[in-house]
Amino acid sequence: MRTQDAESGPGALVERLRQATNNHDLESLTRCFALDYRNETPAHP
Repeated sequence: MRTQDAESGPGALVERLRQATNNHDLESLTRCFALDYRNETPAHP
């Protein structure tokens, strides 16, 4: 099993998402996702 360093692991991604969200930094937030990311959220009943 390969270990990930602190700068590239899942915890680092969550921290980047948190910082971008709290700073209202849309550019940084979008860099947390793949270019072909697609979110399909169903409508709630």
